[in-house]
Amino acid sequence: MVNYNVNLKDYKIISTLGQCFEGKAAVHLVQYIPSGTMVALKKINMDKIKEEANLVEVSEIFKSFNLINFVFVYKYL
Repeated sequence: MVNYNVNLKDYKIISTLGQCFEGKAAVHLVQYIPSGTMVALKKINMDKIKEEANLVEVSEIFKSFNLINFVFVYKYL
């Protein structure tokens, strides 16, 4: 089993799989460089979240994490 770290320099974005919240969050297909494993990675652009209403949107993103068995990095099959 591969242990993934949080250093973004260890991930290479291959393509964007989807976006949500008007482009404020996206799921990318990335390669974990140390092992070559392909994984899905969700990124939230906090720079685009400036208004209080947008904070509600972000809280919805994090609430959705609690609705599933959330792992920060998923192996791409």
